[in-house]
Amino acid sequence: MNDSDGTTSSASRLMESAWAQRRSAFAGPTDNLPEELTEVRARLKGAVELLQDSEDAILLAHALHLVAHIESDLGRPARARERWEEAVALLRTAHDPLQLAHKLRHLGDLLRTEGAVDEARPLLEEAVALHRDHSKDHEENPSVTLDLANALRRLALLNEEKEEIDAARAQWTEARNLYAGLGISAGVDEAAQHLRALTGEGATD
Repeated sequence: MNDSDGTTSSASRLMESAWAQRRSAFAGPTDNLPEELTEVRARLKGAVELLQDSEDAILLAHALHLVAHIESDLGRPARARERWEEAVALLRTAHDPLQLAHKLRHLGDLLRTEGAVDEARPLLEEAVALHRDHSKDHEENPSVTLDLANALRRLALLNEEKEEIDAARAQWTEARNLYAGLGISAGVDEAAQHLRALTGEGATD
């Protein structure tokens, strides 16, 4: 194993253990949640530092993505945005369109929830387009279909906020159908609820 392999392996283990710590933190009492999340963030930043000089841009982008999640958990959206923007910039040159779509969706959804709808729209539209273009190459992988459904859900929410009713209705319909194919009843129910609110229909059409 060369030094690069050792670095990426060490970073991967650090990321896995830090993310397991996050899951445990949310599963248990929340009295010390900020402190635990701060510790998780420090460990993930350690993984980012390990990967800075590596050639694995995709793994570095994933580490930045995890840091962004923790920044968001800690109520630091500006920091989360910076990390997701860094991840997106890396992935634009890494030739992994599905990973790029995934990070665009998270960045776009953060911007949407922070009220920056006009900035969020092109990111979410790009995420949907990338997922749609490349999901057919991974039809055997349900997680790819789920990612497309989730991206459509975020874009539908944005279009609802902007009162783009026809677009929102089309996206909720497609998302509902994808969730149904995956057997995800919560996604189906949410989409149907939004469709009923938009059109008075949507449960069975």
